[in-house]
Amino acid sequence: MMKVSFYKINNHLLSSQYIWIVFAITICIIYLIPLIIHGENTTMLIYDNLDSNVIWYKILAESGMIFASNDAIIPNMMNGLPRLSYGSEFDVILWFYYFLEPINAYTLNIVIMHITAFFSMFVFANRYLVSFHLRFREVIVYSLSLMFALLPFWPSGGLTIPALPLVTFVLLNIYNKRDRWYDWVVLILLPFYSSFVLLYMFYIGFVGLIFISVTLYKKEINWKFVGALWLFTLMYLLVSYRLVEATFFNNGFVSHRTEFNVFFTEPFLDATRRFYLFFLNGHETHLRNIQMPFLLPTIIFSGVLLLFKRRLTLKESLVVMGLFFFSLWTGIWEDMLGSLYGIPILITLSVSYMVVTKRLESLMLAMLGYIFISAIYGYTFYEGFSWIVDLFPIFKSLSLARASFVQPLILFVMLGLALQIIFQKLYFQVVFMVILLSLQLYVAYYSNWHRTEQVKGFASFEDYYAVKQFDALKEDLKSEDITNLKFISFGMEPAVALYNGLHTIDGYSTNYPLEYKHKFNRINEVNSNDIFAIKEERPSQKWGSKLYIMSINSALAEYQKGLSINFLGFDDFVLKELNTDYFLSSYWLNYPEKRNLTFIKQYKGGVNGWDIYLYRVN
Repeated sequence: MMKVSFYKINNHLLSSQYIWIVFAITICIIYLIPLIIHGENTTMLIYDNLDSNVIWYKILAESGMIFASNDAIIPNMMNGLPRLSYGSEFDVILWFYYFLEPINAYTLNIVIMHITAFFSMFVFANRYLVSFHLRFREVIVYSLSLMFALLPFWPSGGLTIPALPLVTFVLLNIYNKRDRWYDWVVLILLPFYSSFVLLYMFYIGFVGLIFISVTLYKKEINWKFVGALWLFTLMYLLVSYRLVEATFFNNGFVSHRTEFNVFFTEPFLDATRRFYLFFLNGHETHLRNIQMPFLLPTIIFSGVLLLFKRRLTLKESLVVMGLFFFSLWTGIWEDMLGSLYGIPILITLSVSYMVVTKRLESLMLAMLGYIFISAIYGYTFYEGFSWIVDLFPIFKSLSLARASFVQPLILFVMLGLALQIIFQKLYFQVVFMVILLSLQLYVAYYSNWHRTEQVKGFASFEDYYAVKQFDALKEDLKSEDITNLKFISFGMEPAVALYNGLHTIDGYSTNYPLEYKHKFNRINEVNSNDIFAIKEERPSQKWGSKLYIMSINSALAEYQKGLSINFLGFDDFVLKELNTDYFLSSYWLNYPEKRNLTFIKQYKGGVNGWDIYLYRVN
């Protein structure tokens, strides 16, 4: 009797919504608390974050030109860029920066992203992914939601990825005629807090193709669903009206993106390597799904369990679980999946299983879709597909690789299906889930984009933006109108000066006039020994979004405090042509007079920050 009562109590606890909610909130707080408490002292991702997006939002929010016309000039960066270069005024993140200090805006955005991600996966998994007849289904639903919520989402993507399951939930509701008024509200409001070009233009395309296929099969059109897709697309076009106008009507300038030489340029083996890396790890910064070392092996493990027609016994379950976790500990999965034959074997096994069983297994179909999406990412860089650009010139400047950014949705659909198979085939399934969740949460905690410790590629607001040093510098230059002065950085990202309100001739922009790219690049023509041995391999040539002096690495991760520099590989005459007044260096320059520079003053930073040397351009 006591044994029965114990199991009843245990089942009740595992099925309790309140216990899971409290647990999920606690884990999320632990995950986010370092950023909330430490603020500017928390170390954060630099690349495509502190060096760019934070600056763009701050400049636009403080410019007084949020609603200006596309061709209005905002003077801060690259000798003044058109308003078009800074994105839409209907971006929610922009208004966080308008009303709050940058660190508070950044923190608020991060918190909203992770909370939304939990809710997003919860509603999707609870209604459409996890079977209502499965015992302990709540364990899977909440575990999936928590693991998705703690992915390291790219900060400037807003709800682009976090809301992906929610959008799928809404569209399925509408297609199945189970929609409520709030489903339509999601479709209307989400475009204000997500990116059309980063993901949703491709997501809508994929959904449209699936819908057409289903419609042809059923020979019946769901007009309400058609209306929902049109509404969703229209809202994105309205929010991105500046980009739409520039793309299809009048740009006002020829964009530097017309000279992109990034996509469809690599040999087959290099493109294949990208394919495999994306399959295993996602995108380096914009889409880290931390599918390894635990999630993908779990999914494949469940596929093996499908071979058993019956449920395993208690002893068999213990043995199989033990072998699986031992394999994770040995790291054998990284070797198997990372080998040249890993993905072909997965394709062969998935197809063979469905042929032999004569049924379309959801897990196998999802795996094939996951592989296909990963291949899209890799082979958009393959030179053999360059004919795509000839047919569709827009893909010279628009990344087709972003079509693969639906990867996290497919990954978690696979994981949800896999966990249900495990729960059906094994005993001690809750123990399995607790171990897997613990392992994944551990990896998630040490994979996030905000840390309390010093990590290469990360920096705090205080260290990276060097506010104290620049406050002193601006005080020394107060006799001059600082808004009329032009600066350039050497051995330091231009974002540092821009954050502190200085106007620069260098910078980082994803859309600016091609003419200025050609003018600026003349600065580096004098340098035959820059950090890129081949001129065509320079980022300013192949990509061009980041204009800086290339005779030295500008990344904080490569910064060596206290060094002095002899070789000054830049053309000082071009500096004057671009109206440069002051030269900001993170290093002491030997013989600055050779480049018509005069030393003014040094501003020392902290142990992990920049030292700044101010020079006047003569």
